[in-house]
Formats: sequence, C-alpha cells, structure tokens
Amino acid sequence: MLGPIRHALTFGALLGAATVGSSVALLACSAFIISRAGQQPTMEAIAVPVVGVRLFGILRGVLRYLERLVVHDATFQVLADVRVGLLRAAAPHVPGLWVTEKRADWLARAVSDVEALQGFVARAAAPTLAAVVMAIAVPIWVGSLAPLGGWVCLAGMLCAGWLIPALTRLSSRRPSREALSARAGLSEAALDCVQGLPELTAMGRQEEGLARVGSAAAAMAGSQWRTSLAQAAGAWSAQALAWGATGGVLWLCAVEASAGRLPHVMVAVGALGALAGFETALGLPAAWQQAEVSRAAADRVEELADRPSPVVPEGDETAPQPFLPIAVEGLTLRYAPDAPPALDGVSLELRPGSMVALVGASGSGKSTLAWALCGLLPVEGGRVTAGGKPQSSIDGDAWRARIALVSQDAHLFDATVAANIALGSGAGPAEVHDAACAAQADGFVRSLPQGYDTMVGERGSSLSGGQRRRIAVARALARGADLTILDEAGADLDPITEAEMLRSARRHCGQGALLVISHRPAAVADADETLVLSDGRITQRGRHADLVAAPGPYRTLWEAQALAG
Repeated sequence: MLGPIRHALTFGALLGAATVGSSVALLACSAFIISRAGQQPTMEAIAVPVVGVRLFGILRGVLRYLERLVVHDATFQVLADVRVGLLRAAAPHVPGLWVTEKRADWLARAVSDVEALQGFVARAAAPTLAAVVMAIAVPIWVGSLAPLGGWVCLAGMLCAGWLIPALTRLSSRRPSREALSARAGLSEAALDCVQGLPELTAMGRQEEGLARVGSAAAAMAGSQWRTSLAQAAGAWSAQALAWGATGGVLWLCAVEASAGRLPHVMVAVGALGALAGFETALGLPAAWQQAEVSRAAADRVEELADRPSPVVPEGDETAPQPFLPIAVEGLTLRYAPDAPPALDGVSLELRPGSMVALVGASGSGKSTLAWALCGLLPVEGGRVTAGGKPQSSIDGDAWRARIALVSQDAHLFDATVAANIALGSGAGPAEVHDAACAAQADGFVRSLPQGYDTMVGERGSSLSGGQRRRIAVARALARGADLTILDEAGADLDPITEAEMLRSARRHCGQGALLVISHRPAAVADADETLVLSDGRITQRGRHADLVAAPGPYRTLWEAQALAG
C-alpha cells in the first residue's frame, strides 16, 4: 500500500521532523531569552534569540501546513488506489458474489474499512518516521550540553516512543479488531433495517429492527471504550516518561553548569528543548494504536481483494460480425466446486430476430444462464459461441458490448430519467424517446414533473417498481445490442402490460435476438421457443401452444397462473 507513495511519505516525515525541530528551537530560544533576561543584558545580547523566536514560530506553522498537505495528498492517493483495486477485485465475482455473500458486508468493507485505512499514513506511518529522526537528533543536541543528559533523553524517547506504544498496541489489539467487526456489524444491521423498514413497519416489527441496530451500536461502543482506555493509559504513561526524562535532563544540565562546563543560561535551554523534542514520541501510542486499527481493516479488505477470482476464459479477439446466432451447447457450471450444478447440460440457440423465453421456478437457473451468456461466470462444461466463434476466444468487454442485460435488481442511478436510459449507450434524445416508447415508459415519463429531465432519486426511489423496471428495459433497448436479455423485467407489471411491453421490445430489437426470463407463461406466449428449466436442466422446450397441450411443468404453471387470475 505504501509503495507508490514512499517518496511522498518520506518527504512528509522529514517535514514533520522539521516541524518538531522548529518547536525545539522555538522553546530553546524562549528559554534562553527568559534565562538571560535575569542577567539584565543589553538588547543587542538577546537580539538573535528574539529573531529566532519569530522565525521558528512562523516556520513551525508553515512546515506543519506543508507536512499535512504532502501526507494527506498521499493518503488520498492510497485510498483511491485501494478503492479502485477493491472494486476491480470484486468485479470478477459478480454475480456469484451476491449468491454467496452479504452485500452489506461488502459495503462495510468497501466504505468503513477503507476509511479506517486513512489514518495509517497521516497518523501512524509519517509520525513514526518523524519520531525516528527526532530520536536521533534531539539526544545528540542535548548530549552536546550534558553528555549524560543525551542518554537520559534517548532512553526516555525510546521508552515513550517504542516501549509504551508496543504495550499499548498489544493491549488494544483485541478491542481494536472487535471494534472494527462491531462497526461492520452495525453498518450491516443499519442497512438491513433501513432497506427493510417498510416491511418491518407493515408487520409491526420495527422495534425488533431498531433493537438489532441498538445491540450492534452497544457492541461497537463497548469495543471503542476499551480501545480508548488503552489509548489513554498509553498517552498518560508516555507523558509521565517525558516529564521524568525532562527532569533528568534539567538536573544533569544543572550539574554541568555547577561544574562550570555549561553556561547557567543553558540549563533551561537544554531542559525545555528536550521537552519539545518529545512531541513526536508522545504521539506514538495513539499512532501505533491507529496502525493496529488500520492493520485490522487492511486484513478485511485484503481478504476480499486476494480471493481467487473465478476463472472466466477470455481471449483477445474482437467480436465477430455478424454476432448472431449465439449457440449454447451442453452448458454446465457451478457456483462452488462442491455445490450442485447451477446449470447442467443446457443447450439453446438465439437467432437474428428471434425471441426465446425461459420459464421455471425460482432457483432453477434462469438468471444464472443470463449471467453466463454475458461471460461473467466460469463454465465447467459445454461452450457458448457467437457467429461461430467461441466465447472464450473473444475479449470479455468486446463480448459484453454486444449484449444488453436487465437483471432482476436492475439499478437506477440518482440522475435524470434520460441519463439513466442513455447510460452505457450515449443515446441522444431521439434514441432515448424511441427506447422509452418501446419499453412502454414514455407515457408515465411525460407525466413526471420535468418529464425526461426528472431526477429519479437514489435507486429510483421516486418511481414505482413497475416504472423502475420499464426505465431499466428502455436503457437496455437504447443500446441496440445484438442480444437483449430481460430477466423478470415485467415482474412488477400486470400480465397485459408485460405482454405488450415484450411485443414492443421485440419490434424495437428488429434483427437482434431477445431472451426473456419470466414466471408468467402468458407473457411469453409469442416466443419462438420456450425452455422450461428445473434444477438447472431443461425439462421441456417448444412453442407455447405445444407445451400447453402436453402434460408437464409448463402446463402446470400455465394452469396455476390461470387460476390465480
């Protein structure tokens, strides 16, 4: 993590050491002026120290500003690199990630844990390096005044800057990690409570959700209290050592002055200069504790970033032209080596201008097939080809550029309706309007306060479920892809509206292929071919009329839908 910023970190540490050096010089000049004033000198005799007070007082502020500027700039660079790296590491795991992981835990690690890393550079690494510099420079200077005083100063700095921080880090290791886990648990509980608040309120269970959040908050507060207690103990111990060492330096300088080896005015100079030199050492208990918190956070982030990514073979060839037909032959895949097949020997063909439907119970593998067609899941057996070329030989981004997917939880961004539809395609106003009409969305969009310029809110919160779905479908249609996949795109629509939207979408796709995933046989009755999936296998296939006429799961689903009205 520190490799790319090692030069900036070193420069920041030197600026920090120079800042503390200015403090030492400032206090030393002040002590000299006060001590010399007792001898009633002329103004010329103290002119240089007076100028020194002004110089080092100004210099200290300037150097501190520059040090914070350099170190914080490096910190933000590190955080940006970590966030980008984490998202890049997460991308290969989608969509299997959401099958096996909690999104709230990923969110906590990507936000809270990465934020916890920001204190490492500014409050741990840079201060530690600055303390090392001052632990060498200050004892040498004090030793030039009183040889034994230099050793006392060095011993005090080592104890305050190494022994106490080591003990503090050891005592705070467990509560620091507990606090980090508790904070992630609080984020998870709060996110679940906020997202499920309507359901909790409707069932009268909101108090249970709030109690869970309160319990997580109490656990985090307890861990933070124990962490703060260890930090306070370390800070007070280091301060006591600093005062003790300063007292020792004062006494030894006084001994040197009594022996005539040191001017009397330099006694206070040596003591106060040594005290100022402890500034970096006194901050190390908190710095090392911050390092422990950051290390725990880094472990959680690294655990995600270092997970072996699913091996999705990709080549470097361009997508073929024409891209269709797409053929799926004996496709088999699993989400984990010891898991049952999510798809088992699935075969189908998507031809230009065709509409193929997938129906089946939840968990039968319909969405898995959609993600596999997008080249986002590793294939165990079988193959997928487009225009006769294997998917594994084509560059992944080039492959996905020819496919548009509307997933079950299609995300709308906090932007305008037009911006959400044009996302990924750069469609102009005319194309956005055509896509919205094809998705049966133009009517309700025009009724919004600002029409296509209306902000949809976070995740489309200002729209109904059916409206959000149709905006997502319009976004997919605006891409003009060779293959458009609609995964439960009409789940929030009534059957008639869903059927009308699918017919309109098919017309819009023209010679592109349309793959529709739905629980409603009536909505996909116009499909050229319908596949019935069960436990990852195709149990029936054919046209709607033929499947309804024959006994089997499709007719059972059709009759159940007819009874439901």
